Amino acid sequence: MPSKRPRRYAEGTTVEPEKTRLDLQKLLKSHGADGFMFGEEGARSFMAFRFAGRAVRYDVPFPTEREGYGSTKRAEAEYRRRWRSLLLRVKAKLEAVASEDTTFEEEFFADLVVTSENGGPRRLYDVVKGQLDAGTMPRLLPGGEDA
Repeated sequence: MPSKRPRRYAEGTTVEPEKTRLDLQKLLKSHGADGFMFGEEGARSFMAFRFAGRAVRYDVPFPTEREGYGSTKRAEAEYRRRWRSLLLRVKAKLEAVASEDTTFEEEFFADLVVTSENGGPRRLYDVVKGQLDAGTMPRLLPGGEDA
């Protein structure tokens, strides 16, 4: 008998993405962030902010038919859920930093924005993933074999 998938955070939420974006901005401001930007680019929307001179970006992909969101109503519900989920993730990270359980860099490392080789902005996650996929990550030990 197949097991039932656990309910995902914010499934069934009626909170519109615009409200969640305002909630994110208020939360981030209360922790000292500034320089906010929200927008859409291709098949995703995004949020970016600046904190202590560092730029951070999160993408929120639009649900697709390929993912099983054929109806507009289901896709809109999933889009609302994805924004609420992002709010939860960011809040947890900021609380861990505020409690001095970790540092901002440790919590937000993957989503920090750096300058890419061609001079454009790029998330650190994408830079590292590209190196991993291409097999160009540095060796663990100089001249030695990787473990």
